[in-house]
Amino acid sequence: MYLSEPKPPESVTVVSQTVNNITLRWSHPDGELVRYKTILNQADAEDNEVNTHKIFMNLIPGTEYIIKIYSEAGDGTGSEMFTHTYYTGKFL
Repeated sequence: MYLSEPKPPESVTVVSQTVNNITLRWSHPDGELVRYKTILNQADAEDNEVNTHKIFMNLIPGTEYIIKIYSEAGDGTGSEMFTHTYYTGKFL
């Protein structure tokens, strides 16, 4: 059991974005955690191990996506979620 709730990812930024992909990177917060989980729209959470980046691929051009990222401790305790809305560009 962990003494405190894990902290959420910090300094989440877009590294690159195209009409089909979004690449995000973030900083590891202070404290103990086991992995990060990511959610694209309302899909199931996806393990991302301890990587501090994620590429969301095969997105639909001209579409709004809600991306959530959170840290998780070994006992399954999750941090607050980082949530942001991104828009993919349109083909010209």
